[in-house]
Amino acid sequence: MRRIGRIYVVRTEDGLIIKRAGKDAGGSWQLVSDNPDKHTWPTRPWPPDAPMNGEVKWTGRTFL
Repeated sequence: MRRIGRIYVVRTEDGLIIKRAGKDAGGSWQLVSDNPDKHTWPTRPWPPDAPMNGEVKWTGRTFL
């Protein structure tokens, strides 16, 4: 199940990519890059046949 704003590993024709899930104004799923260089790494449609291989999770801890 996809959720907006979560980060997923997706297999596309370019190979495995890690992108944030988003939706455009029409409600279609998008692969959104966190990279500020939107010219090189633009938001693009989530291909309907591209399987989601997993969700990226991060955790951090401060040790005292």
